[in-house]
Amino acid sequence: MVKGELLREAVERSLLAYDPLRTGECEIFVDVEDGGTVVLRGFARTDSLKFVAEQLAREVEGVRAVRNEMYSDDELTVAVARRLQEVDGGWLAPLPLPIRVVRGHVMLYGAVPTEAAREEIVRIVQAVPGVLDVHDHMVVDPVSIERVLAPKKRRKRKKGAAGEVKQAMVGGRPVTEADLPAWALKPKEEWTAEDFKARAKAKMAFKKGEGPDPKELEEAGKILREQRQGAQTAAADEGEGDEDDLFGFGAEPAAAQPAQAALPEGPVNLEDVPADVLAELKQKYPEWALKPKDQWTAEDFKAQAKAKSAFKKGQGPDPKQLIAEAQQALREAVAKASASSAGAAAAETTDPRRAALMALRQQFPMWALKPRRQWTADDFREAAEAKIAELRGQGMPVAEIRAKAQEALEKAQRGEVSEGPGVGVTTKRELTEEEIQAIIAKLSEQYPAWALKPKDQWGAEDFKAQAKAKSAFKKGEGPDPKQLIAEAQAAFEKAKQDALKAAATAAPAQAAKPSAGEIPPELLEKYPSWALKPKDQWSADDFKAFAKAKSAFKKGEGPDPEAIIAEAQAALNG
Repeated sequence: MVKGELLREAVERSLLAYDPLRTGECEIFVDVEDGGTVVLRGFARTDSLKFVAEQLAREVEGVRAVRNEMYSDDELTVAVARRLQEVDGGWLAPLPLPIRVVRGHVMLYGAVPTEAAREEIVRIVQAVPGVLDVHDHMVVDPVSIERVLAPKKRRKRKKGAAGEVKQAMVGGRPVTEADLPAWALKPKEEWTAEDFKARAKAKMAFKKGEGPDPKELEEAGKILREQRQGAQTAAADEGEGDEDDLFGFGAEPAAAQPAQAALPEGPVNLEDVPADVLAELKQKYPEWALKPKDQWTAEDFKAQAKAKSAFKKGQGPDPKQLIAEAQQALREAVAKASASSAGAAAAETTDPRRAALMALRQQFPMWALKPRRQWTADDFREAAEAKIAELRGQGMPVAEIRAKAQEALEKAQRGEVSEGPGVGVTTKRELTEEEIQAIIAKLSEQYPAWALKPKDQWGAEDFKAQAKAKSAFKKGEGPDPKQLIAEAQAAFEKAKQDALKAAATAAPAQAAKPSAGEIPPELLEKYPSWALKPKDQWSADDFKAFAKAKSAFKKGEGPDPEAIIAEAQAALNG
């Protein structure tokens, strides 16, 4: 025993005499077994130092054999990365996680899609032989993962843009279309005589110091026009076209358009007009001419009075004629939107491949159907949740889900409907606009409105508020706006996830809803058929019937169709 102790001390002295081992953050433990066998345990920074320690131990007099059971930090780094790749395969951590190991302590960095994925990765790494502890420095940020791995949509948004996106500024302040006169928003070749007169007045006012430089107004209008055109192009590229390309519909000729919907009678509610169409109409007509007179504000009445005075002086159009033209344009826009909705619904019900697609989306999650370059942050989150369910023995392997989805996708592209219940997973549940607005309203008690919105949706008031917050921060009178935005966006994402989890509890009840063929006859006698069906199953006739019911309700000639739907669905589920 004394001999073994002396041998252990001799080996330790030999190791400590080598400076890189003594000063290189190595932790080595020496044991001596019967027969002069030395066992080395602990950690070395590199494979080279691990090898050197073994050689130094062999050279000590009395040592017959050396068993090296040490781990090097390099070796553990590779082992952790390999284990994550084997177990995870990139589902929990779509981006490679930076890994640092110091004497058996593993530090993990990088972005993961969900909190559950983060916990599962820590559990996997802790099970790797040689790991003493795991220090978690990962962040839950599915948006950054989408930005790196699925940049297709962002590339489309930036296509044709040279360098940094310009900000429309007048007098050193950001402006929107609502802040500019109508002539500044039009190309000069489209100006009328009235526009030239208005521009001349603006120039005179600027020379007197009573208004902004008209050149700045023109430049700001040009920037806003280009941004609007770019947004419309991006929307056309990113909208249903992405999905159409995904499922092979991109090359199909356009379906025949249904007969044009009848023009609605009476004043038109601006909420019924698509936002892009309304923005275009506001460039042609003043806002007061587009609104029903019972919705006019004091400013609208003043603007109409000025227009009437200008007309009497021969300096502008007749306000009555202007209102008539504006309302007619609104009615045509609403009718066109209604016809487009009906046409889209008709296309989905008449095109066999689209019918197959609709059935497919009820069987498989979208992440299993789309290529990864088209995944959104929600897709990365849902795929991670499916992988966690697989690892815990609570779900089908994600590789199998994807294989079945791709096989069914090929059938859908040929117009064949895949039979069976799919893979036992549900399609992505989207929050409604009302639910999102409720979340924003709740969070507005903690955060300013501009911090909860994406920066590309900020208006002039948002930029002003952020500038004030930045100025206050520099004076030490408020928080850092960047940190505030980060916290607000994180809280917003968490609130959305919580809302989706809460809504998931209602999924079994929704799944038990009878199909159209199982609707009791007494309900069909009491309610219209479209009120008893999910909206994604409506035909073109259903959309038309709903539009007629909505128009009758606005005229006071019938009940609210939304109330009818709510009552019918309650009776159906009851």
